[in-house]
Amino acid sequence: MQAFQTPPPPGTVAANDVIPGLWGYLNGSLFLDGIAGDSYLVKFTLFGSESGWTNQLRETQGNTVLIEQTDIGKSISYQTVSAGAPQLLKFQFETIAGSVQPILVNGPDLDGAGTTYVANGGVGALRTFYVSFCIDPTKPGNQQRNLMCNETGNATTGDIAWLALDDSGAGPNDNHDDWVGYVQVTRVPDGGATLALLGGALMAVAALRRKFDA
Repeated sequence: MQAFQTPPPPGTVAANDVIPGLWGYLNGSLFLDGIAGDSYLVKFTLFGSESGWTNQLRETQGNTVLIEQTDIGKSISYQTVSAGAPQLLKFQFETIAGSVQPILVNGPDLDGAGTTYVANGGVGALRTFYVSFCIDPTKPGNQQRNLMCNETGNATTGDIAWLALDDSGAGPNDNHDDWVGYVQVTRVPDGGATLALLGGALMAVAALRRKFDA
């Protein structure tokens, strides 16, 4: 993955309360930069949130969602084939209770009107998220809170990254902790054939189990 943007000036983004010390790239859009023709699994996991509203992340390929509070610790995913050039990851943030907010998309404004959809846009934007590649997937969730990321310990590329939403409830770019989770991209062996075979095997086991239960 790549995040195309520049780091914010020091002090631009307030501390993240869900993961203290987490430092991110403000207003960055995330791109998959894979090998042409290869399949990749894009998986999102919700870690935590602090919001008076109810926010959700939607992956827009399979149309599944992760709702703050109710889905903490859960994951959703979609599979895609790389075009061989950077392509936007397919997800958006939505507010579903507490306030009517435009949908925040990873990339351009989808309707061009700036009302129904808004891009993950410039400094001062009311509704935005930041991206951080300072993450250790070998550590359990409770230890991720103590990473203490900073400018020198972060990068603009990686296979796994934090996503931290500001839903504009406390003003623009105030505290990115209204939906906090991470996205991980992994190459699918054999173009997905292995996953398809595994799925078939699981279905067969389930059928046998039903037979024996009967």
